[in-house]
Amino acid sequence: MKNKDFNPYIRYIGMVTSPQCYVQPVLAYDFRIFYCISGSFVIEMQDKNYQMLEGDLFILPPQIPYRLLFDKSVPKYYILNFDFVSSSDQYTPRPPDTIEKFSPDKVFCREFYGPFGEVFLINNAYICEKILEEIYYYDTDNSEHAKNLQSALLKYLLSSVAITKGNTATRSKNEKLIEEIKEYIDLNYNKGITNQTIAEWFNYHPYYLNDIFFKAEKITLHKYIDTVKLKNARYMLIHSNMTIGEIADECGFSDLSYFSKFFIKYMKITPRQYRNLTR
Repeated sequence: MKNKDFNPYIRYIGMVTSPQCYVQPVLAYDFRIFYCISGSFVIEMQDKNYQMLEGDLFILPPQIPYRLLFDKSVPKYYILNFDFVSSSDQYTPRPPDTIEKFSPDKVFCREFYGPFGEVFLINNAYICEKILEEIYYYDTDNSEHAKNLQSALLKYLLSSVAITKGNTATRSKNEKLIEEIKEYIDLNYNKGITNQTIAEWFNYHPYYLNDIFFKAEKITLHKYIDTVKLKNARYMLIHSNMTIGEIADECGFSDLSYFSKFFIKYMKITPRQYRNLTR
């Protein structure tokens, strides 16, 4: 689609706090955004499963079979149904159907912008949470101004994500480097890595590396390392039977006291209090 035609329409937005698993795969009639606010769940596809953790954003085009799976924890997430263009006769939401009942001719719109013509996952997309929160806030306002603002906010979100990730086929050298850095952090977050050690590994000056990382991800390299540590620590506190000390060690903290101070800094409660609240 042409940039001038990019005018997203939000058909539905909801915050889900009591999810239920789909018994069978379903297909949507419009585009879907799933954003994990807390907890975790799985989006099951025919060829791959996508683990959704806090801060993860997933965009699903219409007419692709999927199923949501949940464990014993209760995740909280946004779901947003939309199209990249608006049409006055396509406002009413249409729930997804099973493969047997799905009618391809009922798909609202197949036009898409940027890299969103296929399933699309971006990890640690925390910048999107505030935007979705504001879109959700204005959903009870049926005025034209509110709907225009919602559309503008979604356009900003999608454009920001497109710029951050880019189309795989046309990624710049820096974009590829950012992905490599993120993969390196995911694998080594518990090994005491710093801006300096990461820069040495990739053979760049740490200031330069932090600068390009911040421009792409809207977060400093140091803060990103902290978010990965925190996300994994929270996941272990909820889903494992490891002691607090074992989790601290597994996440690369030198002692339990340092881990507790780190956790309280971001969560405002101790690791033990967090575990008790989420179990």
